[in-house]
Amino acid sequence: MNPVFGFWPRLLLGLLVSSAPLLAAEYTEEQYVNEVMSVSKELQATQQDISASRIDEGQVDLQLAPVLNSTLAVNQDRRQQQFSSPSYESANTLMADASVMQQTSRGTSYKIGVEARQMQLKGINLGPGVPRMDADLATLSPSIEVSQALWQNAWGRSIELQRSALSASTRIQEKQLQAMKAGRRLEARLAYGRVVFARERVQKAQESLANAEKILKYIRDKANRNLAETSDLLQSEALAASRELELKQALAEQDEALVLFNSLRQKSGSVPAQLQPLKTLATIQQIQALDVNNRAELGIYEEQLNAATSSIELEKEKSKPTFEVFASYAVLSSREELINTPSGFGSPYQPNTTIGLRLSMPLDRDLIDRQLQASSVRKTATELRKDEERINMQKDLNTLLVKRKDSLATLAVAEKLEGLQRKKLANEQKEYGNGRSTTYQILMFTQDLANAELARLQALYSLKIIEAQLRMYERTAT
Repeated sequence: MNPVFGFWPRLLLGLLVSSAPLLAAEYTEEQYVNEVMSVSKELQATQQDISASRIDEGQVDLQLAPVLNSTLAVNQDRRQQQFSSPSYESANTLMADASVMQQTSRGTSYKIGVEARQMQLKGINLGPGVPRMDADLATLSPSIEVSQALWQNAWGRSIELQRSALSASTRIQEKQLQAMKAGRRLEARLAYGRVVFARERVQKAQESLANAEKILKYIRDKANRNLAETSDLLQSEALAASRELELKQALAEQDEALVLFNSLRQKSGSVPAQLQPLKTLATIQQIQALDVNNRAELGIYEEQLNAATSSIELEKEKSKPTFEVFASYAVLSSREELINTPSGFGSPYQPNTTIGLRLSMPLDRDLIDRQLQASSVRKTATELRKDEERINMQKDLNTLLVKRKDSLATLAVAEKLEGLQRKKLANEQKEYGNGRSTTYQILMFTQDLANAELARLQALYSLKIIEAQLRMYERTAT
């Protein structure tokens, strides 16, 4: 292989590998936002609440689960029976019954049960001259009953409404979580931009102070040679002191920004050295896509209205009369019959069939109507709050759009001023090289450029704050 041909690919690969750590070292705004979101205990707790609510939605199925009812009792009767005939000295009764009942999602109920009785009678008196005797009686009665709701919960309507109400409650929490996430993203973006601006501001303040100190040194040297007025010296000292104050303020602002930056990501210590420059932070791509309907807060009201509707419908359903048709079938077997029948207790000797209707209804309809009216009024109140929230959000969006327009205009003027100051300084440096300017003039023009750069930086930061707030109205904000 040609050694020259192989040199350039190896060199290029080496440059890419060596620059990879530098590229990876930049801690971007998106990385910071994701870290803040991932460590938020509040968001995690809300997510757990939502998971619990989803589990709670299954409580409706408890109404459809089979239910076992059973009773076991022993009765001893030794009451004196003076007037009844026949009478007995004592009666010991063992009673046991069990049933399984289940309701379906269509309002149908099934009940299968069995009832057993065993009675021991001692000293039965059948009348004068008849010897007393003992008896042992036993009965077994299996049964089945089917009923169907025809009014309240007809075809399972109550079950469906309960599901809808619980689901709406969970969706409210989900919308609240979306709103919390959008708010936390905004908080993180503002904290990131604040640190970036604070750092760049400190850098500009340091440059301005260094330049002011050069001006002071230059004037002081001239004053020592009686070549400068006292007023010029005082002005230079005031300029240096002013720039030092600006640096102190910038450093204090940077310290506050760093504290907030670390607190949101729940870390202490230093902040990553390499952050995105302020001008590269995310901006609004499509102004037309901004819409108040993208805000999760409105979704909360929407789900609250859905929940209120389901609640009202459920209350109406529960206030309806209970009216159902039912049918039951039971058989009764006794011990004597069992003795004579090889098949035992399961033989349907004495069938009992029942078909009928059940009705249960509240009589105070006025009280029920007032309760329904109160729920309807609360729903109306929620609708009004939603409309008010929409109006306020639209006003906020319009205000932010106007501020963005003004900030863009301010930034354009600041950039133009910076460009003019840069050209002015470059021209003065050229004049200085030709011997037609002074060091003092160069230093003053450098100070003017630093002021213009700081003004442009402040205008850019103001724009970034507005655009971070506008991103709340993007579809991706939720």
